[in-house]
Amino acid sequence: MATIANYFRSEDNDADASTAYANQKSLFLSIYHLPSQVQVNFKAFITTYNETFSSEWNQEKVFGRNDPIATFKGTGRAISVGFDIPAYSLGEAKDNLARCNRIAQFMYPAYEVGNRANTIAKPPLLRLCFANLIRRAGAGDSPNAFESGLLGFIRTVTVTPSFEDSSGFFDPDAATLYPKVITVSFDYVPLHEHDLGWGEGIGFNDPTYVNFPFGKTPSDVTEYSTGEPPTPDNFVNPQAVEDAQAGPWAPGMAPGEGVLDDNNDGGIDNAEALAQRGLGVLDPEREMEDFGVVEAEGASSVLDPSRDNLPYRN
Repeated sequence: MATIANYFRSEDNDADASTAYANQKSLFLSIYHLPSQVQVNFKAFITTYNETFSSEWNQEKVFGRNDPIATFKGTGRAISVGFDIPAYSLGEAKDNLARCNRIAQFMYPAYEVGNRANTIAKPPLLRLCFANLIRRAGAGDSPNAFESGLLGFIRTVTVTPSFEDSSGFFDPDAATLYPKVITVSFDYVPLHEHDLGWGEGIGFNDPTYVNFPFGKTPSDVTEYSTGEPPTPDNFVNPQAVEDAQAGPWAPGMAPGEGVLDDNNDGGIDNAEALAQRGLGVLDPEREMEDFGVVEAEGASSVLDPSRDNLPYRN
Protein backbone atom coordinates (compact mmCIF):
# COMPACT_ATOMS: atom_id res chain seq x y z
CA MET A 1 0.00 0.00 0.00
CA ALA A 2 1.41 3.37 -0.99
CA THR A 3 1.59 6.24 1.47
CA ILE A 4 -1.22 8.73 0.92
CA ALA A 5 -0.18 12.33 0.29
CA ASN A 6 -3.54 14.11 0.71
CA TYR A 7 -5.67 12.16 3.13
CA PHE A 8 -8.90 14.11 2.74
CA ARG A 9 -10.09 15.54 -0.56
CA SER A 10 -13.44 16.56 -1.95
CA GLU A 11 -14.50 18.66 -4.88
CA ASP A 12 -16.36 21.15 -2.72
CA ASN A 13 -14.62 21.30 0.67
CA ASP A 14 -11.29 22.86 -0.30
CA ALA A 15 -12.16 25.89 1.83
CA ASP A 16 -12.54 23.77 4.97
CA ALA A 17 -9.68 24.65 7.33
CA SER A 18 -9.93 21.31 9.12
CA THR A 19 -9.06 19.50 5.89
CA ALA A 20 -5.90 21.55 5.43
CA TYR A 21 -5.00 21.08 9.10
CA ALA A 22 -5.46 17.30 8.99
CA ASN A 23 -3.37 17.01 5.82
CA GLN A 24 -0.57 19.34 6.89
CA LYS A 25 -0.26 18.07 10.47
CA SER A 26 -1.13 14.44 9.67
CA LEU A 27 -3.50 14.49 12.63
CA PHE A 28 -6.23 11.96 12.06
CA LEU A 29 -7.41 8.60 13.33
CA SER A 30 -6.21 5.78 11.10
CA ILE A 31 -7.54 2.19 11.12
CA TYR A 32 -6.09 -0.65 9.04
CA HIS A 33 -7.89 -3.98 8.53
CA LEU A 34 -5.36 -6.79 8.21
CA PRO A 35 -7.57 -9.38 6.42
CA SER A 36 -8.60 -7.00 3.62
CA GLN A 37 -5.47 -4.77 3.74
CA VAL A 38 -7.76 -1.74 3.60
CA GLN A 39 -7.13 1.45 5.59
CA VAL A 40 -9.61 4.16 6.50
CA ASN A 41 -8.77 7.57 7.97
CA PHE A 42 -11.09 9.75 10.01
CA LYS A 43 -10.64 13.49 10.14
CA ALA A 44 -11.99 13.07 13.59
CA PHE A 45 -12.71 15.48 16.39
CA ILE A 46 -11.82 13.37 19.42
CA THR A 47 -14.31 13.70 22.28
CA THR A 48 -13.26 10.72 24.42
CA TYR A 49 -9.91 9.01 24.80
CA ASN A 50 -9.12 6.70 27.71
CA GLU A 51 -6.30 4.23 28.33
CA THR A 52 -6.86 1.63 31.04
CA PHE A 53 -4.10 -0.59 32.43
CA SER A 54 -5.31 -3.30 34.79
CA SER A 55 -3.32 -5.92 36.65
CA GLU A 56 -4.96 -9.27 37.27
CA TRP A 57 -4.19 -11.25 40.40
CA ASN A 58 -5.34 -14.55 41.85
CA GLN A 59 -6.22 -13.91 45.49
CA GLU A 60 -6.52 -16.73 47.98
CA LYS A 61 -7.88 -16.11 51.44
CA VAL A 62 -6.20 -18.14 54.20
CA PHE A 63 -7.64 -18.77 57.63
CA GLY A 64 -6.11 -16.53 60.26
CA ARG A 65 -4.59 -14.14 57.77
CA ASN A 66 -6.18 -10.79 57.03
CA ASP A 67 -4.49 -10.21 53.67
CA PRO A 68 -4.91 -12.64 50.78
CA ILE A 69 -2.08 -14.55 49.17
CA ALA A 70 -1.81 -12.84 45.79
CA THR A 71 -0.35 -14.40 42.65
CA PHE A 72 0.20 -12.15 39.67
CA LYS A 73 -1.35 -13.27 36.35
CA GLY A 74 -0.83 -10.41 33.91
CA THR A 75 -1.53 -6.79 32.99
CA GLY A 76 -4.10 -5.88 30.37
CA ARG A 77 -4.55 -2.70 28.39
CA ALA A 78 -7.77 -1.30 26.95
CA ILE A 79 -8.38 1.83 24.88
CA SER A 80 -11.67 3.68 24.53
CA VAL A 81 -12.07 6.24 21.76
CA GLY A 82 -15.00 8.47 20.86
CA PHE A 83 -15.08 11.11 18.15
CA ASP A 84 -17.38 13.26 16.05
CA ILE A 85 -17.19 13.37 12.26
CA PRO A 86 -18.65 16.62 10.93
CA ALA A 87 -19.30 17.23 7.24
CA TYR A 88 -18.39 20.55 5.68
CA SER A 89 -20.28 19.73 2.50
CA LEU A 90 -22.49 17.13 0.86
CA GLY A 91 -19.44 15.54 -0.72
CA GLU A 92 -17.72 15.16 2.62
CA ALA A 93 -20.92 13.82 4.19
CA LYS A 94 -20.93 11.03 1.59
CA ASP A 95 -17.25 10.32 2.28
CA ASN A 96 -17.87 10.21 6.03
CA LEU A 97 -20.71 7.72 5.69
CA ALA A 98 -18.55 5.57 3.41
CA ARG A 99 -15.81 5.57 6.07
CA CYS A 100 -18.35 4.47 8.66
CA ASN A 101 -19.29 1.63 6.31
CA ARG A 102 -15.65 0.57 6.38
CA ILE A 103 -15.27 0.57 10.15
CA ALA A 104 -18.41 -1.59 10.41
CA GLN A 105 -17.03 -3.95 7.75
CA PHE A 106 -13.75 -4.17 9.66
CA MET A 107 -15.58 -6.07 12.41
CA TYR A 108 -15.83 -9.13 10.15
CA PRO A 109 -13.21 -11.77 9.26
CA ALA A 110 -11.95 -13.07 5.92
CA TYR A 111 -13.27 -16.40 4.61
CA GLU A 112 -11.75 -19.02 2.34
CA VAL A 113 -15.11 -20.15 0.94
CA GLY A 114 -18.27 -18.06 0.77
CA ASN A 115 -21.39 -18.83 2.82
CA ARG A 116 -19.54 -21.23 5.13
CA ALA A 117 -18.88 -19.94 8.64
CA ASN A 118 -16.41 -22.74 9.38
CA THR A 119 -13.88 -21.57 6.81
CA ILE A 120 -12.57 -18.45 8.52
CA ALA A 121 -9.18 -17.65 7.04
CA LYS A 122 -8.22 -14.54 9.03
CA PRO A 123 -9.76 -12.96 12.14
CA PRO A 124 -10.67 -9.25 12.03
CA LEU A 125 -7.42 -7.96 13.48
CA LEU A 126 -6.70 -4.27 13.09
CA ARG A 127 -3.99 -1.68 13.43
CA LEU A 128 -4.90 1.61 15.10
CA CYS A 129 -2.91 4.84 14.96
CA PHE A 130 -3.52 8.35 16.27
CA ALA A 131 -0.63 10.84 16.51
CA ASN A 132 1.91 9.71 19.11
CA LEU A 133 -0.77 8.63 21.59
CA ILE A 134 -1.87 5.40 19.89
CA ARG A 135 0.75 3.58 17.84
CA ARG A 136 3.07 0.60 17.84
CA ALA A 137 6.08 1.29 20.05
CA GLY A 138 9.27 1.81 18.08
CA ALA A 139 7.44 1.88 14.73
CA GLY A 140 8.42 5.37 13.62
CA ASP A 141 6.41 8.52 13.02
CA SER A 142 4.13 7.56 10.13
CA PRO A 143 0.50 8.61 10.70
CA ASN A 144 -0.72 5.60 8.72
CA ALA A 145 -2.00 2.63 10.68
CA PHE A 146 -0.68 0.10 8.15
CA GLU A 147 2.84 1.34 8.90
CA SER A 148 2.80 2.35 12.57
CA GLY A 149 -0.52 1.11 13.91
CA LEU A 150 -0.98 -0.69 17.22
CA LEU A 151 -2.13 -4.27 16.63
CA GLY A 152 -5.37 -5.33 18.29
CA PHE A 153 -9.09 -5.79 17.85
CA ILE A 154 -12.28 -3.83 18.44
CA ARG A 155 -14.72 -5.36 20.90
CA THR A 156 -17.63 -3.03 20.17
CA VAL A 157 -18.15 -0.10 17.83
CA THR A 158 -21.09 2.31 17.89
CA VAL A 159 -22.02 4.60 14.98
CA THR A 160 -24.57 7.31 15.81
CA PRO A 161 -25.79 9.84 13.21
CA SER A 162 -26.89 13.07 14.85
CA PHE A 163 -30.59 13.89 14.72
CA GLU A 164 -30.16 17.20 16.52
CA ASP A 165 -31.76 20.24 14.91
CA SER A 166 -28.40 21.99 14.87
CA SER A 167 -26.89 19.35 12.60
CA GLY A 168 -29.43 17.33 10.64
CA PHE A 169 -28.89 15.74 7.23
CA PHE A 170 -28.24 16.42 3.58
CA ASP A 171 -31.14 15.02 1.51
CA PRO A 172 -30.12 15.40 -2.15
CA ASP A 173 -32.33 12.62 -3.52
CA ALA A 174 -35.49 10.72 -2.69
CA ALA A 175 -35.12 8.30 0.25
CA THR A 176 -31.51 9.39 0.74
CA LEU A 177 -29.95 10.96 3.82
CA TYR A 178 -26.34 11.87 4.59
CA PRO A 179 -25.69 12.91 8.22
CA LYS A 180 -23.95 16.20 8.76
CA VAL A 181 -22.46 14.90 12.02
CA ILE A 182 -21.72 11.29 12.96
CA THR A 183 -20.52 10.16 16.38
CA VAL A 184 -18.39 7.01 16.55
CA SER A 185 -17.08 5.22 19.62
CA PHE A 186 -15.30 1.92 20.12
CA ASP A 187 -13.37 -0.16 22.65
CA TYR A 188 -10.00 -1.41 21.48
CA VAL A 189 -7.89 -4.23 22.95
CA PRO A 190 -4.19 -3.97 21.99
CA LEU A 191 -2.07 -7.02 21.21
CA HIS A 192 1.50 -5.90 21.80
CA GLU A 193 4.29 -7.17 19.58
CA HIS A 194 7.18 -6.49 21.95
CA ASP A 195 8.20 -7.34 25.50
CA LEU A 196 6.24 -5.59 28.22
CA GLY A 197 7.86 -5.23 31.61
CA TRP A 198 11.32 -4.85 33.06
CA GLY A 199 14.52 -6.79 32.55
CA GLU A 200 18.11 -6.32 31.58
CA GLY A 201 18.10 -4.85 28.09
CA ILE A 202 14.50 -5.85 27.43
CA GLY A 203 11.06 -4.30 27.77
CA PHE A 204 11.14 -0.76 29.10
CA ASN A 205 14.91 -0.93 29.54
CA ASP A 206 15.24 -1.31 25.77
CA PRO A 207 15.84 2.15 24.23
CA THR A 208 13.38 1.29 21.47
CA TYR A 209 10.50 0.94 23.91
CA VAL A 210 11.49 3.34 26.70
CA ASN A 211 8.70 5.73 25.64
CA PHE A 212 5.93 3.13 25.72
CA PRO A 213 3.00 3.68 25.50
CA PHE A 214 2.62 7.36 24.51
CA GLY A 215 5.85 7.97 22.60
CA LYS A 216 7.81 11.18 22.00
CA THR A 217 8.34 11.81 25.71
CA PRO A 218 11.59 12.58 27.54
CA SER A 219 13.30 9.35 28.49
CA ASP A 220 15.21 10.84 31.41
CA VAL A 221 12.24 11.83 33.58
CA THR A 222 12.85 9.17 36.25
CA GLU A 223 13.31 8.92 39.97
CA TYR A 224 16.96 7.99 39.53
CA SER A 225 19.60 8.30 36.83
CA THR A 226 22.31 5.86 37.88
CA GLY A 227 21.34 3.24 35.34
CA GLU A 228 21.05 0.74 38.19
CA PRO A 229 17.91 -0.78 39.69
CA PRO A 230 16.44 1.50 42.37
CA THR A 231 17.33 0.83 46.00
CA PRO A 232 16.28 2.77 49.11
CA ASP A 233 19.66 4.58 49.09
CA ASN A 234 18.92 5.95 45.61
CA PHE A 235 16.07 7.96 47.10
CA VAL A 236 17.71 9.33 50.27
CA ASN A 237 17.61 13.10 50.32
CA PRO A 238 20.92 14.61 51.62
CA GLN A 239 19.05 17.16 53.72
CA ALA A 240 17.06 14.38 55.33
CA VAL A 241 20.31 12.62 56.24
CA GLU A 242 21.48 15.76 58.04
CA ASP A 243 18.13 15.98 59.82
CA ALA A 244 18.41 12.34 60.80
CA GLN A 245 21.90 12.80 62.22
CA ALA A 246 20.69 15.80 64.21
CA GLY A 247 17.91 13.70 65.69
CA PRO A 248 14.21 14.35 65.74
CA TRP A 249 14.51 16.12 69.10
CA ALA A 250 16.86 18.87 67.89
CA PRO A 251 15.89 22.33 69.17
CA GLY A 252 13.08 23.82 67.15
CA MET A 253 12.35 20.55 65.38
CA ALA A 254 9.21 18.58 66.12
CA PRO A 255 9.49 14.77 66.27
CA GLY A 256 9.76 13.50 62.71
CA GLU A 257 9.98 16.94 61.11
CA GLY A 258 12.42 16.79 58.19
CA VAL A 259 13.17 13.17 59.01
CA LEU A 260 10.23 11.12 57.87
CA ASP A 261 8.74 13.72 55.59
CA ASP A 262 11.49 15.92 54.19
CA ASN A 263 9.29 16.96 51.28
CA ASN A 264 6.34 17.86 53.51
CA ASP A 265 4.08 15.81 51.30
CA GLY A 266 2.86 13.31 53.85
CA GLY A 267 5.12 10.52 52.58
CA ILE A 268 7.83 8.56 54.38
CA ASP A 269 10.77 9.46 52.17
CA ASN A 270 13.80 8.17 54.03
CA ALA A 271 12.63 5.15 55.96
CA GLU A 272 15.71 3.12 55.14
CA ALA A 273 18.09 5.93 56.15
CA LEU A 274 16.38 6.22 59.52
CA ALA A 275 16.36 2.48 60.09
CA GLN A 276 20.09 2.24 59.37
CA ARG A 277 20.85 5.03 61.86
CA GLY A 278 18.73 3.45 64.60
CA LEU A 279 16.82 6.60 65.43
CA GLY A 280 13.92 4.58 66.67
CA VAL A 281 11.36 5.63 64.10
CA LEU A 282 11.51 2.26 62.39
CA ASP A 283 13.72 0.46 64.92
CA PRO A 284 11.73 -2.30 66.64
CA GLU A 285 14.14 -2.24 69.60
CA ARG A 286 13.50 1.44 70.37
CA GLU A 287 10.62 2.52 72.56
CA MET A 288 7.99 4.32 70.48
CA GLU A 289 6.28 6.27 73.25
CA ASP A 290 8.58 9.22 72.55
CA PHE A 291 6.89 9.56 69.18
CA GLY A 292 3.38 9.45 70.59
CA VAL A 293 2.61 6.00 69.14
CA VAL A 294 2.66 2.45 70.45
CA GLU A 295 4.39 -0.31 68.48
CA ALA A 296 2.01 -3.08 67.47
CA GLU A 297 2.96 -6.70 67.98
CA GLY A 298 4.70 -8.13 64.91
CA ALA A 299 5.50 -4.73 63.41
CA SER A 300 9.22 -5.50 63.61
CA SER A 301 8.81 -7.95 60.74
CA VAL A 302 8.31 -5.10 58.26
CA LEU A 303 12.02 -4.35 57.97
CA ASP A 304 13.37 -7.66 59.27
CA PRO A 305 14.19 -10.00 56.35
CA SER A 306 14.95 -12.84 58.77
CA ARG A 307 11.34 -13.03 59.87
CA ASP A 308 9.03 -15.46 58.08
CA ASN A 309 5.79 -13.60 58.64
CA LEU A 310 6.44 -10.65 56.33
CA PRO A 311 3.18 -9.22 55.01
CA TYR A 312 4.35 -9.63 51.45
CA ARG A 313 5.57 -13.21 51.75
CA ASN A 314 3.45 -16.15 50.63
